[in-house]
Amino acid sequence: MKKLLLLLGAGILFVSCSKLDETKPDETTLPVEKRLKFNIYAGTDYSDAKYDATTALIKLQAINKKRATGVEQILWETTVEERQIKLYPLANKPIVVEKSITNVIDKDDEIRYYYKVTYKYNNGATTSNSEKSEVFENGNMAKQLGISL
Repeated sequence: MKKLLLLLGAGILFVSCSKLDETKPDETTLPVEKRLKFNIYAGTDYSDAKYDATTALIKLQAINKKRATGVEQILWETTVEERQIKLYPLANKPIVVEKSITNVIDKDDEIRYYYKVTYKYNNGATTSNSEKSEVFENGNMAKQLGISL
């Protein structure tokens, strides 16, 4: 009888120890790297002389909004210098601007990319803006955006 109790106890101990809980970490809590790629190009042929007095200035940003507090922080910002619109390349050879953002926690951070194009006509007498902002979805590690002028 003692042998049976000893074997039963050892069996219970063996079974309980062999099934240790091996949980996987939550993917949204692990730090990741997110990559942005902006392709900037002229959407049409601006070589005509009527475009000589038209320029474009482009502002690019990556912004982090903390999900818990709603506080936004600019992580990265750059400007593509103002130039005549006819000097921007066509889509087959765009200006490429890339940026990597490290240590992003999808659960806590909402990464948004933003661009603003300021057009100046008649040597700056008239201006207009075009802008766009989008959020990286959780789990999405790369975003590519075409900016057509």
